[in-house]
Amino acid sequence: QVLVDCAALAYISSAGLRVLLVAAKQARAANGQLALAALRDNPREVFDISGFSAIFSIHPTVEAALASFG
Repeated sequence: QVLVDCAALAYISSAGLRVLLVAAKQARAANGQLALAALRDNPREVFDISGFSAIFSIHPTVEAALASFG
């Protein structure tokens, strides 16, 4: 299980999105999950516009993301 706390993330480039996508695929291949927590408005908008919101498990807080792991 991988949790990325995005609370301090103000910007994400296409290269950053690719890194997260590759990490999520690797986590799934190992029967795991990559969860993102506390995305701020601007990065969240990038995820929404790019369609990545449907690919990732996105949670409002770190605690909620941890709970999603079961």
